[in-house]
Amino acid sequence: MTNITLHRIPVPKTQIVAGMRIDLPVFMTIAMRGDEYVGAGGLAWGAGRCWLFLELTGTVPEGRFLLIREAKRLKRKAAQLGETEVYVARDRSFPTSARLLKLLGFEFHAEEQGEEIHRCQV
Repeated sequence: MTNITLHRIPVPKTQIVAGMRIDLPVFMTIAMRGDEYVGAGGLAWGAGRCWLFLELTGTVPEGRFLLIREAKRLKRKAAQLGETEVYVARDRSFPTSARLLKLLGFEFHAEEQGEEIHRCQV
């Protein structure tokens, strides 16, 4: 297994490191292999909900294990912060994403603005 280092990113730096504009409060982790970005994940709050997000590049052979471990860690973090539910928008570009969400304890919640939203009790 390749050595991947996880870096916790403070909220003010999140916009710079991730290269995107983030309008919601965020708790975020960046995964690096040496100097190579391999993924990110975290929690964001908006629209009265706590959202979990994860992203991996295609260069991570152990990616599914990293996704599962990080999702479980983020759900625990959400519970520590007082959340009772965590939401995620399913990425339909991955045919197995529904199965992964079910494995992680998420259930279909609703179709909103063309997105399939899943929810998990934490």
